[in-house]
Amino acid sequence: MKVAQVVHFRVKPDSWDDVLDLVARWQQEHLADQDGVVDTFIWREMHDKNNGTALVFCNSEEDLNRFSADPVTLTFFEAAKSFLVEEPNYFHVEVTTADILKMRHLQ
Repeated sequence: MKVAQVVHFRVKPDSWDDVLDLVARWQQEHLADQDGVVDTFIWREMHDKNNGTALVFCNSEEDLNRFSADPVTLTFFEAAKSFLVEEPNYFHVEVTTADILKMRHLQ
């Protein structure tokens, strides 16, 4: 069973592109260095364009905890907060491998 960190957030008006740029830069520069991270996704809500959800899939709870505590990850989340209206909501979930395979078909 894989695990994921789910982050629900609300961006400031006209800040969505800034968030996407920050995420893309983090993915290019640091994602490959994150042992145990399987994949990441970010979605924007259709009916409220300032709301979004990010998912970080990991191989295990230990990998997710290591990712969450990594200084690079913490720096990224602090930078992202400058574009947010309020503190994001974080929670961890269990995910079946089949669910991850289905999501990869969306790419």
